[in-house]
Amino acid sequence: AVAAAALRAGVAAMGLEMFPDPSIWSNTVSSIKAPAGVDPAAVVARMRDQYGILIGTGLDTIRTTTLRIGTMGLTASPLYVLPTLSALELALRDLGGKGEPGAGVAAGHRVFADHP
Repeated sequence: AVAAAALRAGVAAMGLEMFPDPSIWSNTVSSIKAPAGVDPAAVVARMRDQYGILIGTGLDTIRTTTLRIGTMGLTASPLYVLPTLSALELALRDLGGKGEPGAGVAAGHRVFADHP
């Protein structure tokens, strides 16, 4: 739950939106709306190839509009969530995004700091 909260805080700080309605969010996998004009597959490829972080696109009909990031087991820790947020920020910047550098990582870090 803490890792998912940290990821969501980071995503929000980057100006991105979660998908779908908050009442059905999961603590094991988060779905994020891709920014307008950004291909989720390009984000996945950039994060994998340039930054060594694996995430996925959405499934089926939302494959071309969303990203999926897991926070379960080993990946539910600051050692995985914070580098994932960093790589997401960098990949989005590489693909034309304009977010504040480090905002997502800082927000995620604050959540982990508040829940030692």
